[in-house]
Amino acid sequence: MASVALGGVAADEPKAGDRAKVEQLRGSWRPESVTESGRRLTGADLEAYKGMTLTIQEGKSTLKAADGAVLSACELKVDAGRDPKTFDAKEIEGPGVGRIYKGVWEIRGDILKWCFSTKDRPEGFESKEQADFFLLVLRRQKPK
Repeated sequence: MASVALGGVAADEPKAGDRAKVEQLRGSWRPESVTESGRRLTGADLEAYKGMTLTIQEGKSTLKAADGAVLSACELKVDAGRDPKTFDAKEIEGPGVGRIYKGVWEIRGDILKWCFSTKDRPEGFESKEQADFFLLVLRRQKPK
């Protein structure tokens, strides 16, 4: 298993190619679409997410509101050696402190698909109805 915490090794030493894939996660991402428990959000529901920013770096992910307030921060471990690539995030700041999120991810160009649940790890990039699954499609933000 090739797990890494961004910024340091969390378990076994990953292969060079896996480390490069993990490094692609570094940066700031903005939601373009959100699907929650099988329902794709639109209108005001979607707009509430579009102002948020997910920043991934140094073994941590941080979700901030449009005004910069931290909504959630997680310790993050990712595994690029699986198909699909996986992550485990433990909330360390926010309303769900201690909660564990299990997810899968993929990057194509400047688009990150980030699918997760607090129950079972998703097998792919679908948000199933009547399940605790979220699918975020995010676009990389260019540094200012």
